[in-house]
Amino acid sequence: MLLFIRIAGIILPIYVMLKALTALQRHRLRQVSSGHIAPPNSSIHSYDEDAEHSTPQPRPHIINVH
Repeated sequence: MLLFIRIAGIILPIYVMLKALTALQRHRLRQVSSGHIAPPNSSIHSYDEDAEHSTPQPRPHIINVH
């Protein structure tokens, strides 16, 4: 019985974290596919010789109220 409780004490938190990460990924994917936010690999400006000397443009903050 004690072994079962120890195993559950290890497996249960891992399961909960995996479920939370999966839910976050699905939520992010839904936002990207619906056009609310930019995909993580998209850039906000083109890279050229002057890009490293220019200041990055601030990204707009989008707040969705459901």
